[in-house]
Amino acid sequence: MADLEQTTKDRITAPRTRTYPSGKTITSPIESSGNLRRNIFVSTYEDSDSIGFTLDVPDYGVDLNEGKQGIPSVRKLQDWLKAKPITPKDKKGRFMSRKKASYAMQKSIASFGSPAAPFIDEALAISEITAQQGLFITNAAKQDLQEQIHEALINIGYSMTEKGSVASFELKKPN
Repeated sequence: MADLEQTTKDRITAPRTRTYPSGKTITSPIESSGNLRRNIFVSTYEDSDSIGFTLDVPDYGVDLNEGKQGIPSVRKLQDWLKAKPITPKDKKGRFMSRKKASYAMQKSIASFGSPAAPFIDEALAISEITAQQGLFITNAAKQDLQEQIHEALINIGYSMTEKGSVASFELKKPN
C-alpha cells in the first residue's frame, strides 16, 4: 500500500497529455500547488473480521481522475492560476487579470467539463491492485501469516514469549 501511495503521487507529477473539448492539447503534469499530492495517504483499519487499507484521495483529486462536469468557484480557479503560475492571455494575446481569466475558465468548464486525468487508475494498474481484490485480509489469513512469521523467526534462532495476544521475539545467544 505504501507503494500504491507513492505511485499515485508520482502519477500526479508525471507529464500527461490532455485534450480539451475545444480541441486544445496540453502536455504537462497535473500538479499545480502540490496540495493534492500532500493530501494523499493510505489508512489502515481493522474490524472483527478483517483488516483493510484505503487510499485516501481528496474529492477534487477523484474529480480530476474521472473528469468532471461542474462549476468550480472563481476563487479556486484564481488560486490555481496563481499557484501554477500562469499568465493568462486573451485570444488576441493581451494579458488578462486572473479574475477575468477565472470567469472565462469557469464558463468553459461549466459548458464542456474537464478531461479525465486518470492518475489513480494508472497507479492502481501499475501496482496491480484491482477493486475485485478488495484490499482486505481476513483474520484467518492474518492468523496464518502471523504463524508463518513466528515459525520463520524461530527457525532462524529467535525465541518467542507470548503475553496475551502479543508475541515477543529475542535472538538466542550462541552457546
